[in-house]
Amino acid sequence: DGWIFTGGNDAVTDVWSAGRHMVREGRHIHRERIERRYAETLAGIMARI
Repeated sequence: DGWIFTGGNDAVTDVWSAGRHMVREGRHIHRERIERRYAETLAGIMARI
């Protein structure tokens, strides 16, 4: 497991799950959507504090 946790950013470039290509060239295929939803959620939390 040292290789997994100490490798560089290019240690894993592609991931397939259940026949679907989920990570391509090191980027999750839904990265933009995930980032947008994260920002929206964080903004909602911050607005309540």
